[in-house]
Amino acid sequence: ERSNKPNQMGMLIGKAGAGRPLYLKFALTYLRVQGQFEKLTNQIRTLPQDFNKLVDTIFKSMEDLYGQPEVAEVMKFVALASSVGCGVRDSDLKDLCTKTPQHIISSVLSMLGDIIKWDDAEG
Repeated sequence: ERSNKPNQMGMLIGKAGAGRPLYLKFALTYLRVQGQFEKLTNQIRTLPQDFNKLVDTIFKSMEDLYGQPEVAEVMKFVALASSVGCGVRDSDLKDLCTKTPQHIISSVLSMLGDIIKWDDAEG
């Protein structure tokens, strides 16, 4: 029996950027965190085709939810840690990001999911 429901997986892998595993990783993480079951088909449909535009969409969404200065503060430390080849601990970010409430730091890290390397374990 065939369903009239759209094939969500087909819609996602049909995106021009879906040939890049990183595109799929970003898209799936974004949908996991921001997706709403009732709106998921439309959210997939409106994902940008291009990887760079997808990243812009993700950051714009974080800025809309948590504020541009707060997201920028968290991301500067994430970028710094990445540039020296190490992860960053959640607890370290909470110490470094003095202007950003801890729940926003946790939310941004959750949104980034496994896209970036970070470690919430102590030690």
